[in-house]
Amino acid sequence: STTEQKEEKEIESMKAPCLMLRRRRHKKSKCLSSTRHTFWSRPEAPCIGLLLILFLVPTFVRTVSRALERGPCFATKALCNNDASIARTRLSTRFCLSTNELKYRLKCKSRIPAAYAFSPTYSRVKAVKGYPVGSKEVWKDSLLASNDVDGAVLDSNLKYNQRVSREKIILWRGDKKAGYSMNFRHTELSNAIASVSDDGKGPQLDITDALNYNGTIEMSVDQTALFEGAMQYINTIPGQNLPLSLFVQAVERCSLVREAYEVVAEGETYEELGQIAISNGSFEDMMRGGENEKSTWCIRLRKLGDATEENKERKFGKSIRSSLSTERHAASCMAPLLLKFGGAVQLKDPDCKLVIIEGLNRRNKILARVIAKGPKTSVFAPTTRICITNTPLCPIASFSMCNIAQIRDDQKVLDPYAGSCATLLSAAKLAPFCKTVGIEISPKINVEDVLKDFTVRSLPLPAAIVNGDCTDAAVRDRARAAVGGTAFDAIITDPPYGVRERTGPDIDPPLFQFIAAMTSDRNEGKPLLKKGGRFVTFVPHTPGEEVMSVLPSKEKLDRAGLELIDAVEQPLNDVLCRWLVTFECTS
Repeated sequence: STTEQKEEKEIESMKAPCLMLRRRRHKKSKCLSSTRHTFWSRPEAPCIGLLLILFLVPTFVRTVSRALERGPCFATKALCNNDASIARTRLSTRFCLSTNELKYRLKCKSRIPAAYAFSPTYSRVKAVKGYPVGSKEVWKDSLLASNDVDGAVLDSNLKYNQRVSREKIILWRGDKKAGYSMNFRHTELSNAIASVSDDGKGPQLDITDALNYNGTIEMSVDQTALFEGAMQYINTIPGQNLPLSLFVQAVERCSLVREAYEVVAEGETYEELGQIAISNGSFEDMMRGGENEKSTWCIRLRKLGDATEENKERKFGKSIRSSLSTERHAASCMAPLLLKFGGAVQLKDPDCKLVIIEGLNRRNKILARVIAKGPKTSVFAPTTRICITNTPLCPIASFSMCNIAQIRDDQKVLDPYAGSCATLLSAAKLAPFCKTVGIEISPKINVEDVLKDFTVRSLPLPAAIVNGDCTDAAVRDRARAAVGGTAFDAIITDPPYGVRERTGPDIDPPLFQFIAAMTSDRNEGKPLLKKGGRFVTFVPHTPGEEVMSVLPSKEKLDRAGLELIDAVEQPLNDVLCRWLVTFECTS
């Protein structure tokens, strides 16, 4: 029996060794699980776990905050001098987060809910249920705390309006093609100012280029003009003033404006800029004890033109970011000014944005304050709409047309060739309380999809979208009936043009037919456009053609009660251009 037992043991040892290994692992895990069970079953275990959490979380936050402080973006050592009382004001050119701000960003990642819409300037606007964004029934947290911006309504403020002597600078949006929208800039801005002014005219502007190209790279004449006109000084002719509140409201309407600045100080050094800004009191509202001491802020440095480094390419129509070292140096030199601010630093969408600009002509260094931004037109792009057509109108063109038409609240706007209603969308954005009507002959346009494009953007719906031919008198009567049976204040349209829109060689294009229909209504005593109203439309032409050669004759325009007051050319491609034509109803 002893021999048999030995043989059995040898056989078992020769069987799969992995079974022995599994048994050992099972024994080890069983031991650990029993240890964990006995530890957490103790009555003091929850208290110990809570203490560990309370200790580890602040330690983690403190470690991350210190890591950010030691990074290349931190400038507190040179500015705060280890003073705990002002260490919270962290001067950074990229982002320095305080402990509370870091906790907030880790929690929500600074995402803004879709229900909130932010004004291009300092005021925050929230849509109230039942009212469109930008209406009078909104709440705001204005940096100026003086009712300067309230959607489409801007109340005058004496303290703000007294600052009319400071020069303004505009940074225009880049052009995808030289001359595509550059010709519209001054026309849109001047008409936007006229539309928000009380007299309907506004001051006459004196606009000059702020950049000179002296680079070594050869550029065409159009590209050089695009570079030099990317930033421009905005002034008025002698004897006229442009209140800052009026300028801000006009800029917020202009689709071709990226940012607008107010020059605060100019000097040879960064230290001089800070001293001048302190002496003239430009930022008293941002300092401790001011109206906006808790507003967030940031400071940026932009070197343009000849001020850029020699090894950096001269760019035109695009912003150039400066290096961290130069921005950090500029911020440290302006420490006496920046340390007086009471708010926290925030580089993304701050309440107050300061910009140091170098390389402008006639200046060495200037300190400017961003006072307004143009509307965000990307949310109106054809790719974002529910109603899709073959040839949609781009939002920049539709915004420009509405501004040139000088639409205001409580006006009546008509688009006789509405399509996907791009012009009516822009009109509802610029003047939420205007009444819009569209006429469209195509049965392929889904009216429900068009209305959805308004509702998803929190815009007021059109008064009516009439399906029919705008040259039909009954259809025009239905359009008038939607606004009370009276004439319209503005007509804005982009009529179809091309061979396919004509039914024969001797048939007039759609624009000619519509003007003839306006003449018929005028003769019957029910004009379609009010006296003083504007009719803004695109007219196609080939390069080299004069504007009058593609328009109805002067006799036909007189019979329709229209007078040509402006025409701006826009190149589309090598073989096709178009005129943006503005008529005014004279009688």
